[in-house]
Amino acid sequence: MQWTRLFPGLVLSTLMCASFASAQAIDQSQPVVGLQWSSLSVYPTQSFRPSTNMMSGAGAFLSGGTTPQDITFELWDGQPHLFGSQLITIGRANGVQPNGWVDAFWTPVPVTPGAEYFLSIRNLTSFLTVQAEGTNLYPHGRFGFSPDDGTTWVYRDSTDLTFRTWEPGLGFHLTSAGSCPGPIQIYISGATPFGLVAFAYGTPGTYAIPSGPCAGTILDISNVTLAAILPADATGSITIAPLVPAGVCGLTLQSVDLTHCLVSPTVVL
Repeated sequence: MQWTRLFPGLVLSTLMCASFASAQAIDQSQPVVGLQWSSLSVYPTQSFRPSTNMMSGAGAFLSGGTTPQDITFELWDGQPHLFGSQLITIGRANGVQPNGWVDAFWTPVPVTPGAEYFLSIRNLTSFLTVQAEGTNLYPHGRFGFSPDDGTTWVYRDSTDLTFRTWEPGLGFHLTSAGSCPGPIQIYISGATPFGLVAFAYGTPGTYAIPSGPCAGTILDISNVTLAAILPADATGSITIAPLVPAGVCGLTLQSVDLTHCLVSPTVVL
């Protein structure tokens, strides 16, 4: 079978170009920016549901400042600071420049895949401006804030923080966010830096790549169509935002690192 078809409306994004420890991999991500939220003490917070059983860090897209600041990321198992919620761990990004992605890492902690967790961000010394989007692109959580330092919480179901979570490293990794049909954010981590990555979709099954540098590599899909072949950046990451048509919804997406013939986990479009 020839892999020749491209996703319609494929758009490359440069928003995810940030350095990170090479052993880490992104688990959950909402990379789109569009709204600004400035605060000093209202604890901008995003709920999310991990897909792995360990978490090693988190990040957010910050803007509006030029002075190095001390950013604190808190991971909670419930609404932060409310009775019954437990603070799991804290990560700090010290002396960072808040004009882009800011990540904090910690000793990996266990989490339950599919359970709801809360990521709260604070800057105790000056105003913190976070980026968000207002069309509910991330389906597994929502943005919130506390107007009274943690006593009550207000959530906006149609808004999501521009954020990402890290796990200790599954190697070559594929995640997505968004609703089909329409724009879906697809993120690759752990690829060969500057190497080529193939994106293919199909139905559940198996398929052996017939030719090329990864001939014989087995995919977890059948009736395979090639969506794109794209280069990774210096960190082994790729972010794409294809406009996925209705006819592709429900199909399974998988990617292949064409340098080392690594196969990613699958996601359903």
